[in-house]
This record gives sequence, structure tokens and C-alpha cells, in this order.
Amino acid sequence: MGVQHPVQGGADRTPYAHTREGQTQQTAQNIPRDQPGERLITNPVEILIERFMGHLASGLSAARVARLYAPQRDSWLPIAAELLEDFPLDQLLAGVDYLQTDTILSSKAKTLPAFAELVDDILLRARAATTNAAARGPVADASGGEAAPSWATAWNHLRRAVSAHGRSGETKARASLATASPVLEEFVDHLGWSSIATASDETDLKFAYLDFCKTAGRKAA
Repeated sequence: MGVQHPVQGGADRTPYAHTREGQTQQTAQNIPRDQPGERLITNPVEILIERFMGHLASGLSAARVARLYAPQRDSWLPIAAELLEDFPLDQLLAGVDYLQTDTILSSKAKTLPAFAELVDDILLRARAATTNAAARGPVADASGGEAAPSWATAWNHLRRAVSAHGRSGETKARASLATASPVLEEFVDHLGWSSIATASDETDLKFAYLDFCKTAGRKAA
């Protein structure tokens, strides 16, 4: 995929004026925050880059991402804008999230330019994985209840709910999590939405989730 430079125009145009209109409203539920309570990001280009940075930080560390990848961020802006010309934001965000489950593509797509080069493979595999999971349906664990999502899957759903609804949006967050898996709604009952929404350390939340699954007899998929 060729890289386009930011659109040049008058003073009243932004560098991302060529991204498809209406995506900000269409994808409000996917707006990310670095931490709960920070300002919402509404520009689709910024949303995509923040989600990709979050993916890197979850697999590496915030410190390493800040040192090695954050300095490249500005050069990624036109690449993100070009991707948004070809694909809806939701589809690209799903592709970024899919990298959490594909070790081969994830190791190859460590920068947004690399992601752009592999975007067709990533999006096709992400779609296939979603279709296959839907065809299989929920898997029951030995206790007769629905198996818990893996931590990687649970974390994606939890951070999306926090990003979209924040600490004060428990009702809507619970509804979205219940749709993804009843086990996630049970986890909210167990830990409390406020604790989840304000958690600053993914590792602590991960251990709380795995402990909950073990105590509740929910085998993580």
C-alpha cells in the first residue's frame, strides 16, 4: 500500500479532511482513552493510532512504546488516514484487536506502516476468526456453565466498554459486556464496575479476572 502525504488545503481544513465522513459518529462506542477520565478522542485517525499504540503497550510495555514507537507517531498520521479511505474504522479496530490472538502477524505488524502492508491478511483473518467463533457458538465448561473468554478477549471487551462508557456509564457498559459474554457481566458483579473502570494496571485486573474464573468454576477458553 502506498503512503499518501497529508492533504494540503486552506487554513480551515484539517490534515484528515479526506477521511470518510460520519465515521466519528458511527464508531463512538470504540473511542479510546489512555486512562479513564482523560479527554475523549474523536478523530478517526487518532482513534486508530491510539488503539494500535494500546495494542503495542499491552504486549510490550508502556515505557518501551513511549521510547521506541511514540516518536514515530506523527509519521503514522497519513498512513492511518489512507487506511481509513479504504476501510471503515470499526473494521480496522477489529483488525488491531485480532493481532492479540495471532502471534505470527502480530510479530510482523509492530508499526502502523507494517500493519498497513499486511492489512488485507489481517482483516481477512480477523473476519474468518469471528465467523468461525460464531459458528461454533458458546462452549460449556465442565461445570455446565458457559466457558469464560480468554483474558485477551475479556481485556478487549473490558477496555472497549470503559473507553465507550466511562466510569459513569455502568448500565450501558454492562449491556455491551453481557452481549459479548455473560461471564463478563458476572465479573462486573464480582469486582464492581467502578473498580474495573478506574483500574490503572492491566496485570492487576488480569489476576482478578483469572481468580474470579477459578473461584466461580469458569474455565477460561
